[in-house]
Amino acid sequence: PRAAQAGEVVQHIDVSGARRSRRRVDAEPVQVVQLEEANPPPPQGLSSRRRRCDSLGDTNLDCAFDLADVVFLNTFVATRAANPSHGSDFDTTQLEQLDADHNGAINAVDSLFLARINFDLVRFVPTYGIMPVDDFDSGCNMTFSATLLYPTATPATTGTFVFFYLEHSTADLGSVFDGASLSMGAVASLASVGSMGGVLLQAEHAGAGQYVVVAAVSQALDNLGVSLLQVSVGSDGLTSSLRTAFMSTYKSGSQVF
Repeated sequence: PRAAQAGEVVQHIDVSGARRSRRRVDAEPVQVVQLEEANPPPPQGLSSRRRRCDSLGDTNLDCAFDLADVVFLNTFVATRAANPSHGSDFDTTQLEQLDADHNGAINAVDSLFLARINFDLVRFVPTYGIMPVDDFDSGCNMTFSATLLYPTATPATTGTFVFFYLEHSTADLGSVFDGASLSMGAVASLASVGSMGGVLLQAEHAGAGQYVVVAAVSQALDNLGVSLLQVSVGSDGLTSSLRTAFMSTYKSGSQVF
């Protein structure tokens, strides 16, 4: 199993840990310093959930990402199914780590996702988002971006392909993007899914694991649904269903911006 220490990542979806402060009551200053330096283990019964680290995928908060985190997540899901109150004492940081695919639900799909990351089949996605046309800094472009990292939390620079699937309940996105000028990325497909008007954009690697689409479109769009599709290839240049992950930010659909 892979064990990797991950560094701090600046992100829209915050998966970094924030150190929990302690109340220091009736303690001499020198004693506090000694306790901080000693870094004692958590008290019996608290487990490692109280430790604060900056490791992506670190569901058990032992400051490393490996298959033990997948096992912890599986156990959490099974225990919560029998006891819905299980995990009520977990803080926001740990719950975000458990929701590995960022869709708002913690379930067996997250376990599979983490397992595939561990075996270098798919990537961590700590950051993804959109800058709309009407943003002051947009330059009149619509920009989609995502940062992808290997299991070691280093930038995914090779063997990785990123797509953004856009959908809208009323706008004809095919027409909007058919005539759009893209300075980064490309239109991969103008196909729709169901009753939604959709378009698939392939992102361009801008360096350091950041994948970007920049499009000059003719109109601003409200209530635009955006989902991320990542695909990896092995050393043989081939892919498979296990190397493909479709990520929406709602469990029932795409994030509405």
